[in-house]
Amino acid sequence: YLHKDQLRFLESRYESEKVCRIWNKRRPLPIARGKVEVTESEAPRIVSALLVATGLGAFSMSLDGQELSSTSMHSPSLTDFTQRVFYRGFDVTSFFRGKPGS
Repeated sequence: YLHKDQLRFLESRYESEKVCRIWNKRRPLPIARGKVEVTESEAPRIVSALLVATGLGAFSMSLDGQELSSTSMHSPSLTDFTQRVFYRGFDVTSFFRGKPGS
């Protein structure tokens, strides 16, 4: 489990246009990165690993450079975020099982 304090938020190469009342600004979208280390003794004991994410309607997810999202960036679909937030779960067990130092 990664706590939000263990994540680093970086500026991405993608930009979004954020329109303010007085002026227009273009701001890079944030990237959240975290690191999970698996020791040699822990790797064989991993039964399952689930990566759960939401981007309030838009995100792209990758692990070790491999794209996990096989659908569009807008999956899960948009919704009224004051009522509910959809999320996606990715089975990432194969990334950690038998891979010390991952």
